[in-house]
Amino acid sequence: MSLPLILIVDDNPTNLKVLSYTLMNEGFELAIATDGTEALAQIAEEKPALILLDVMMPGIDGFETCRRLKANRETEDIPVIFMTALSDTVDKVKGLSIGAVDYISKPFEAVDVLARIRVHLRLQAAQKRMLAQEKLAALGTLAAGIAHELRNPLNFVANYAEIAVTNLTELLNSSEISQSPETKHLLQEVREDINSIYHHSQRAEQTIKSMMQLARRDRQPHWEATVLDILLNQATQLAYQSFRARYPEFSLEIVTDYDPTVETIWVVPSDFSRAAIALVDNACYALYHKQKQQATFQPQLHLKTRAGDRSIKISLRDNGSGIPAKLTRHLFDPFVTTKPPGEGTGLGLSLAQNIIVEQHGGNLTFHSEIGQYTEFTIALPCQPHP
Repeated sequence: MSLPLILIVDDNPTNLKVLSYTLMNEGFELAIATDGTEALAQIAEEKPALILLDVMMPGIDGFETCRRLKANRETEDIPVIFMTALSDTVDKVKGLSIGAVDYISKPFEAVDVLARIRVHLRLQAAQKRMLAQEKLAALGTLAAGIAHELRNPLNFVANYAEIAVTNLTELLNSSEISQSPETKHLLQEVREDINSIYHHSQRAEQTIKSMMQLARRDRQPHWEATVLDILLNQATQLAYQSFRARYPEFSLEIVTDYDPTVETIWVVPSDFSRAAIALVDNACYALYHKQKQQATFQPQLHLKTRAGDRSIKISLRDNGSGIPAKLTRHLFDPFVTTKPPGEGTGLGLSLAQNIIVEQHGGNLTFHSEIGQYTEFTIALPCQPHP
């Protein structure tokens, strides 16, 4: 698994060669710019995880480049390490005051450069985890409040709607009503309306449950060495059969390509299954709607596992309708969904990412092409959970 993208900004070919060699040997992905203007243009196209920035450059110098990065909300969180031969304390203070996180001095020592990069990447990852936990804590508070305020009224609505439907059904079956077609028709319409109220109250209750699952922190997770193939098969079948219970006309071909060298992995089985179910359910939805549009379309879901040096990769690829470009940046945000109102809460993918990334220390990415496919890839660390 490749390491994060590092952007090196320096106008000196020798410095670029030394740094590139050092970082590439360690597996980092690299981008190179020779001045501040080029660097800002590259960052606008693809944000690096960290920037090594030379102070003395023609045109926009390192200080001004850093100042512009920190003034932009899209780039203000990228760690910047200045590279300089200057030993003047004033220059170091100036760089740190405008947002740099560190300095490395020329000529470079490979061990020093790598150590500083790794430290600041770890700090950045820790900060992101803390922010995510704060957001989830806030969401948990919100969800608890919503549940407290809405569950009792929803139960009241659902219970009385169910009773009303039962009573109307008995009334419709009575001999007096059967002799009055107009009254019978009217009561049937009322029954259908009340039945809709009942089903929508159930959907609202399910939304509340999903929010609570997303934010819950009320139990100690139970880690187990789990056979990956079995876990994936069970989660896939559970999601597929659950989807078919809602849409009986849907059919799916499931194709597996499991790496025989991958046996057991350390996961929290119940939570990891929930993440896999959310991904499969998302694929089923895309495949079902493409199937409705194309009579000859055959929905397929490909499951693949591969063992690498540092991670185990799991991919779920469907041949569905793809993900609209406007949603790709925020796909894992809570309440973001490709489904029309009433058909989804937008919490499934957010829940899956939380479980895979925050809980299991892994990574969840996706690639998609409109009308062709969507592929989600899970990367889990190889080392067992302590």
